[in-house]
Amino acid sequence: MTRNDVKSIGMYLTVWGAVIGLILSGCSAKNGHDHHDHSSADKDQAEAHVDIKDLEAADDPTVFIDGKHDVNGYLAVSWFFKSKDRERAFDLVNEGLSHNPEAFQLYGLKGQLTLAKAREHSSSDLKHPDVETKAMIIDAQHLYRKAAKLGLKERTQKSGDDWPADKEFDVRDAVRKDVFIEEQHGNLVETERLAKQYVEALGGDEILQRRLN
Repeated sequence: MTRNDVKSIGMYLTVWGAVIGLILSGCSAKNGHDHHDHSSADKDQAEAHVDIKDLEAADDPTVFIDGKHDVNGYLAVSWFFKSKDRERAFDLVNEGLSHNPEAFQLYGLKGQLTLAKAREHSSSDLKHPDVETKAMIIDAQHLYRKAAKLGLKERTQKSGDDWPADKEFDVRDAVRKDVFIEEQHGNLVETERLAKQYVEALGGDEILQRRLN
């Protein structure tokens, strides 16, 4: 992965640590920077947040996935298991996707899990993987691309106050990972094409713009 990829992964981990412990709040519509007051939808969403302390204290954290198969519950519990039991995390993400097939954040999280599996499997860095590890990396790219496609579609359907900050972060993370993996394991022509496509769809992205300069 590139330096920017590592930076992006670090940002993703930091943000998700906060997301699990804090209320998912609405802010940052199309540019990812402007903050807004909580909307009524945000307040409804806030009632369903999951605290990391509650997850750690629970005998079975899956109790926080409600009967409605809420996406946020699957995201929080799957992320909780990411470093503790990756196969359990995979199972929960797959279960979440079976109930929420358009949930782009679950595809993004599955991409993270797949890259972590590739990293653990590889005897060298991911820039020069063996055949099996590279197949895992490409699988992760396909998941990020799916997340990007669904996330951008959802983004265009939401107004500013209805598009929360965590979703803005995650859709940008997905498109960047797609480009980063293409840059390392695909070809430069496709890398530039993807970067241009995503920059236009997002209305600008400083990190991807560097691939076009």
